[in-house]
Amino acid sequence: MKTSKKILALALAMGMFAAVATGCADESWSYKDDLNTLSPGTYIYYMSGGYSYAASQVSSANSSSSSTESVDVLTQKIKDQDDKEINAQDYILREADLACKNLLNTNRLFAQRKLKLTEEEETAAQSNADTMWSYYGTTYEKMGISKDSFYNAEYLFAARYNAIFKSIYGIGGEKAVPDDDIKDFFIKNYTDYAYLPLNLYKSEESSDSSTGTTSVALSDEEIKKAKADFDDYAKLINDGKNTFDEIDKIFVKDQGLEESTAVKNTEVLDDSSIGDELKKAIKDLDNGKATVIQVGKDTTAVLYLVYKGDINKAAENVFDDTQRTNVLRKMKFEEFQDDMEAQAKDYKCEKNEAVVNKYQPSMFKEYMNQ
Repeated sequence: MKTSKKILALALAMGMFAAVATGCADESWSYKDDLNTLSPGTYIYYMSGGYSYAASQVSSANSSSSSTESVDVLTQKIKDQDDKEINAQDYILREADLACKNLLNTNRLFAQRKLKLTEEEETAAQSNADTMWSYYGTTYEKMGISKDSFYNAEYLFAARYNAIFKSIYGIGGEKAVPDDDIKDFFIKNYTDYAYLPLNLYKSEESSDSSTGTTSVALSDEEIKKAKADFDDYAKLINDGKNTFDEIDKIFVKDQGLEESTAVKNTEVLDDSSIGDELKKAIKDLDNGKATVIQVGKDTTAVLYLVYKGDINKAAENVFDDTQRTNVLRKMKFEEFQDDMEAQAKDYKCEKNEAVVNKYQPSMFKEYMNQ
């Protein structure tokens, strides 16, 4: 009997000690190394990103289902960014852990390389964070994410991450890309284009006052004239009598516009967000030539004057600081990301188990649609 009482007393004592120890655990940080300490909010923020991705994958996978029952995201299998199947909860925890290590490693490399952000970079990072916080700040605060955690985890991190990339692949970096390689890549992969849109419909006051305005297709005569004008514009360009910019000015005057509505860009066309019909029209053109296409019909119809510029001429500006960085990112950023991710996976740091165990992916069910 005495022995049993002693064992019971010891067990109770240990239980009380464990409770005290748990209650007194330092929950002011989530991950840290000898240089930086991350807040719990940083870990929560990265988990929320993982949850959003998992939820979108589950939603896509169930979009064709006729079932109206709510799907528990955390119990579902999803495909990660490497197209490998993984349980959603495991994915969220894995990505949050990796993101915290990536942040610590990025901050360490930024310090070790003695890098500094320019005033413009700092201003842009803070301004972008302020804008997004105005939309999502209330929700994030309910989750336990402060504005500082949000800024450090997303915008300051991105600015430093990009600075490290430029220090490695930019001029003077250990993996600097030669100018000739940059120019060759630009000419082979980028497209210089412009287009001028004209809606073949107009807005009119609706007879039903509750609906405001409604779209009405132009008359056949109006559409015929618009197409004839655009065909004339294309012919003037193709005959070498006017440049696209000159035609744009004529169009602005003819339409009585206050400013140009033309869209101009130089980018990798396959990565562009413009529609497939515009992409095809541009690809089919020779340099310096124009064509006219219509996209949509009736009250969604838009007429386009499409122009393809000379990429060799555009390449003369490829060494402008912004353009050079953009091309470098297209050439080498994926390689850089892979290297940084490998470093993050092996990064040695402390993880606060009390915080990690306290905040679980299930907490986001309250704030997300799924």
